[in-house]
Amino acid sequence: MNYPFRRAVREQVPLIIGLSGGTGSGKTMSAMRLAKGMAHGKPFCVIDTENGRASHYADQFTFDVLDLRAPFSPERYAEAIHAADKARYPVIVIDSMSHEWAGEGGVLDYQEAELDRMAQDDWKKRETCKMAAWIKPKMAHKHMMQTLLQVKAHLIPCFRAEEKIEMVRVDGRLEVRKKESLIGKD
Repeated sequence: MNYPFRRAVREQVPLIIGLSGGTGSGKTMSAMRLAKGMAHGKPFCVIDTENGRASHYADQFTFDVLDLRAPFSPERYAEAIHAADKARYPVIVIDSMSHEWAGEGGVLDYQEAELDRMAQDDWKKRETCKMAAWIKPKMAHKHMMQTLLQVKAHLIPCFRAEEKIEMVRVDGRLEVRKKESLIGKD
């Protein structure tokens, strides 16, 4: 088979820059700074799922905001992102993208609702239906991810990282502690 290679040319390809960190680590501020530079003086937009917290930065940055409230379904994220792209914002900040998976009405809730629909309170049936209950939620998530790839604007989704913990035996008892390192002790 013939694979025709061509010389690469720098084009206006939109970027997707994901920012991840714990609460208070500076994700929103970093996203705003990046968006300001990438927008070249034009207003950018923020899809805010954090109860209006993005507006704390309104005196430092010029942006429009959409307050996205629960349910945080993949479909609602896709609709909001599509609306921002249709409005021709040069940069779309999504703060926080984490709710699409673990927030109220997100993918995890969607899967649980599907499991309830399929098996109700029959616990034996629930075990057999667990994997099948992921089909619709995963398809909705994949569709939302495809929406991200089709956007003409630069995207900056923020993700809330959860603190890593470990179980440690102390004086014969197990305690939950903040993990000291990602690879454990030597």
